[in-house]
Amino acid sequence: MKAYLSITQLGKIKHITTETLRHYDRIGLFTPGYIDPDTRYRYYSLDQIEQIDTILELRDMGMSLGDIRTFMENRDVAMSLKLLSEKETELEKEIAVKRRLLKNIREKRCYIEQMQKEEAAGVPQEWKICHLKESIYVVSKVYRTEMEEYLLDVTMLKQNLSDDGSFQ
Repeated sequence: MKAYLSITQLGKIKHITTETLRHYDRIGLFTPGYIDPDTRYRYYSLDQIEQIDTILELRDMGMSLGDIRTFMENRDVAMSLKLLSEKETELEKEIAVKRRLLKNIREKRCYIEQMQKEEAAGVPQEWKICHLKESIYVVSKVYRTEMEEYLLDVTMLKQNLSDDGSFQ
């Protein structure tokens, strides 16, 4: 007779809950190698450890259970390469988005820190120009209700700025 691990033993060895293993069984992703007909206890063969390792690795990569089930049903080298390439592309896009967010956060933090320094130094805060690495921000504490007044202010500001962003 084959050597089997109980659901509890497999859970402890692989650091997953027995409920996760039951869920995988319910959705047909990872079924026990043997179910005792009297007790309904689930048992897994040692041969199944590679399968659960693959499932857990794919989950760690962020793959959905549906995608993992499809992969497990059609495992081959071509499918593995396709799946990994798709995930790589997806992660590269996510990283690019996160990098843009991080850049934006750093620029905003720099702007706020600069405002704090200028306020502490007594620099008037009505209009200010802040250079943040690749961007230039103009901030006004003056609230204009009329669009014409706002456009006039912006036009005058543009006329008084040199190419490097300093006042002429």
